[in-house]
Amino acid sequence: MTSPKCASKLALRLAFGLSLALIGLSHYMMAAQFAGMTAAGIETVPVLGTLAMIWGYVLPALEILGGLSLALGLFRGIGSLLAGIALASIPVGLLLKAVVSGAMTPETGTWVVNTFIWMLVYVKVVKYSSCGSCCTAGAGAAGCATGGCCK
Repeated sequence: MTSPKCASKLALRLAFGLSLALIGLSHYMMAAQFAGMTAAGIETVPVLGTLAMIWGYVLPALEILGGLSLALGLFRGIGSLLAGIALASIPVGLLLKAVVSGAMTPETGTWVVNTFIWMLVYVKVVKYSSCGSCCTAGAGAAGCATGGCCK
């Protein structure tokens, strides 16, 4: 670590990535209920209900893999993509459910807004994890001066 900024960016990346992975793990711990919840309200359109049920099993995997990738700094591009797909699918799915079922609940709106907050943090984490080598060993102040992530 070459500066407090580097330390704070690392802490944010670790906290976000691990939190996303733990959310995915908690979804897998109750996989059948979670998959049923994703399909609830959409089952009136059989194809969408089936896709939502399948997505209920895929989404936690994307959260886990994307979150761990971001937290550990491994396979950054793939991890960012997986986490982004997972997070972006949540408000889209919730709003699709509201359109198909014809009922927008206050809870749906709360989850949509909550997910957009997660997505804003996601953007910062991806930005911090893809910047220069300033926060890694050996770059020092020269890396910061040339546009590394400590700026």
